[in-house]
Amino acid sequence: MFDPTLVVQSAISSFNNIALHSPDFFWNALLCLPIFAVFWIFAPEITTRFFPDSKKREKTIATWTIAFIAVWLLSHESFNALRDGISLGISALTAACVFVLSLFAGWHVPSFSNLVKVKEKWRKKVDVVAPIITAVLIGLCAWGTWQTMLVQFTAALFGFYAGRLMVYRNRCQMGSEGLVIVLMGMMLFGLVMQPEFFRFGQLGHLTIIHLLSLIVVLLTIISSIMMRSIRPTGWLKKSIYKKLMWLTRAGIVFALVLFLLTENALAFAILAIGIFLQSFIAVRHRAPSDGNLLKTWSKDLWVLSLGLFGLLTMMPAIICAAIILIRIRAKFNAMAAIKSLL
Repeated sequence: MFDPTLVVQSAISSFNNIALHSPDFFWNALLCLPIFAVFWIFAPEITTRFFPDSKKREKTIATWTIAFIAVWLLSHESFNALRDGISLGISALTAACVFVLSLFAGWHVPSFSNLVKVKEKWRKKVDVVAPIITAVLIGLCAWGTWQTMLVQFTAALFGFYAGRLMVYRNRCQMGSEGLVIVLMGMMLFGLVMQPEFFRFGQLGHLTIIHLLSLIVVLLTIISSIMMRSIRPTGWLKKSIYKKLMWLTRAGIVFALVLFLLTENALAFAILAIGIFLQSFIAVRHRAPSDGNLLKTWSKDLWVLSLGLFGLLTMMPAIICAAIILIRIRAKFNAMAAIKSLL
């Protein structure tokens, strides 16, 4: 009756019961509210001190976000935590993310000897050995079986040298803002596919708050991509446009119900395709004169998706970066952008 371990066990059980019904990222954001308030109040001063160049502001924040996502991804490489052992799907997804990150590094890191001061005679050797050592360390992050380590090592090494090849051939480089969108989309699919791998939810248990949050982030990511890449032409007649919109809405509602009932990654992918089609039709049907407005809305949605993704993955630093970008924008109107697509 007076055993102190019973009290500890009772406290742990109570905490687990709360975690099963309330997502961890909600409590994490609640505890970080004072920090977010400080960044909101002092955002202009922080921007002036650390991001004085307005043209490179979003690019700098996006580059740091890529670094945070890379650390977050590699720190979750606990394949032994999966209930079904080594999952081919999650291994392929993480390897694809590592390849994209390494490709970006190959694009933007001309020489490792520029990062660390070395003698002139050692420069060529450092440029050959450093990528291999880095790829080995990245491969060791996938500790579990030799297959996962080998796949991740290969993805890192090939990605880096593919990036160097792109530079050698003067190919167009992907911007850091676009890469952030790609990574967030891939990670979002991973959260649905194997929640326990990313410690998302309690032992993979997703509440309705988890599911709705995933859907909102998916909507902002796809909407930002569509407004950024699709040119408005006003190509459809009004009657045809309304019929197509109602048809895609019906398909989205069906996929949404299917996803909420099954929590299946395939249903989530179908939902993403439906949102993609509806966003494409809505953006394409806009008048050509709305091109500048859509670009502004695309940036607003990019910032919003950045903050929401940081909330889901419990990375307060990314949320603070999004707060700074929201605070210093002349007019932040992400809700109007979302309404224009629905």
